[in-house]
Amino acid sequence: MVPSGRRRWSADFWRRDMRTDIFSSAFVVLSLSVGGATVGIAQTVEDEIKAAGLAWEEAYNNGDVDGVVAMHAEDAVVMPPGFPAVVGGDAVRADAEAFFSEFETDHATEIHQIVVEGDIAIERADYTDMLTPKAGGDPIADAGKHIVVYRRGSDGDWKILFAIWNPTPAD
Repeated sequence: MVPSGRRRWSADFWRRDMRTDIFSSAFVVLSLSVGGATVGIAQTVEDEIKAAGLAWEEAYNNGDVDGVVAMHAEDAVVMPPGFPAVVGGDAVRADAEAFFSEFETDHATEIHQIVVEGDIAIERADYTDMLTPKAGGDPIADAGKHIVVYRRGSDGDWKILFAIWNPTPAD
């Protein structure tokens, strides 16, 4: 729940308790899919998911709302820490627009495991993110872990179906 008087994507809100709880966007890490990215001919699904991560990071780090949204299934559910779920393509777009209007980002993902069952893939990873408020102020460092569930569509592209992440508490 957003405290009264604070906007969800404001720098003040993100700094509210950096000792125990810092967030990144509803798209941190979460948004990884092939989304039309092309990679080598003899690739495995794991290679496709890894390529998706690079494609997502490029869109996310460039503040590319369309690029981030295109990587989600129309029925995607994004579950950022401390906020209600973002459900469906329209909500993902609105959330991305709000976030990218407030921040520039520098995000990196370290994948630890990918599990594939048919047209479903699950990625487990750690992330780091540096959120720089566009209105000025000190950058906000974020780091944590995530799970992203992908679904392969009839076109063969992997799209994010579910994404959830949480920050690693500060020492």
